[in-house]
Amino acid sequence: MNTRRRSLLKSVLCLAAAILTLQAPTTYAAGITSKSLKPIAKAVRKEIRAGRIPGAVVLIGDRKKTLYLKAFGSRAIKPKKLPMTSTTIFDLASLTKVIATTTAVMQLVEKGKLSLDAPVSRYWPEFNSKGKEDITVRELLTHYSGLRPDLSLDSDWTGYGTALRKICGETPACRPGSRFVYSDINFEILGEIVRRVSG
Repeated sequence: MNTRRRSLLKSVLCLAAAILTLQAPTTYAAGITSKSLKPIAKAVRKEIRAGRIPGAVVLIGDRKKTLYLKAFGSRAIKPKKLPMTSTTIFDLASLTKVIATTTAVMQLVEKGKLSLDAPVSRYWPEFNSKGKEDITVRELLTHYSGLRPDLSLDSDWTGYGTALRKICGETPACRPGSRFVYSDINFEILGEIVRRVSG
């Protein structure tokens, strides 16, 4: 993970921690005042001014009502600057790897539908080419597959099907199991395995 991503993740986690400290279980709404919420806007604006995030949406509430909802900064800066809105949908990127994909994989392992030490090709036969034959599910999860960090963006392409074909065409940059390389491709493959195995 590069320094900019680490800084962004740290900022998001710090902001989340600050928000969570305002919440006491079940009765937190009674203790929150507009004064206690003021530091949130200041903290978010500080991160935007420092260039660590382009924008944010902060939502605090419970099942009954929203106590705080505010959009800050921009939701996009390229190709043109677009303002953040309270309805902006965020790609959780690397957090999705840990929270959703890994959980789904391990649930399938618990149910006996997936083996961590099985080759990927057991679940995705088309993957079985160009030196990827021995890559295991475990190596994908631990970033020891030997695949590079991401699919090439040198040429214009789009679509899930195209991404899958590009993944099948990949050749490992190093021998599977030989070294750690943080790779988005690994989790794109795991997502496809979950889709195929779970239906």
